[in-house]
Amino acid sequence: RAEFTKEIQDNPRDFIDAYLGEIKKTTDPNSSFYGTKGDTFLSAVALDLFQAGSLTTSTSLAWAVLFSILHLDVQEKFQKEIDEVVGSSRRPSLADRPKMIYTEAFICEIRAHPSKPKPTMEAVPVFDVLEAKEFFIILKDRRE
Repeated sequence: RAEFTKEIQDNPRDFIDAYLGEIKKTTDPNSSFYGTKGDTFLSAVALDLFQAGSLTTSTSLAWAVLFSILHLDVQEKFQKEIDEVVGSSRRPSLADRPKMIYTEAFICEIRAHPSKPKPTMEAVPVFDVLEAKEFFIILKDRRE
């Protein structure tokens, strides 16, 4: 916090800087940015963002691995491209990316088609309201 300067407040580099700027300038004790409440909420929001990013990344990687396991021809093409472009004496780098066309296409496909199934109209229940009570609604299923 000591390094949070006026320049950073005026030109935030990222979400955390912007949030810290709001904490610093807030004087309303009822605000969620105010004082230690702001620090607590910042920690919670940062954790939420980190966890959400981790989950989607791990799910995408798991889906890519599963797809590769189920489609050995895809796995063989990856391996061939890696062997040709990178070899076995070093790790891949971003400089290799333009030369790894098959791998890039696969990554784009995995990102474009999420692993969770898309809902269909058949999966969505259809109901009529039979009776509305004070705190709940009784529904009648009208699917055939």
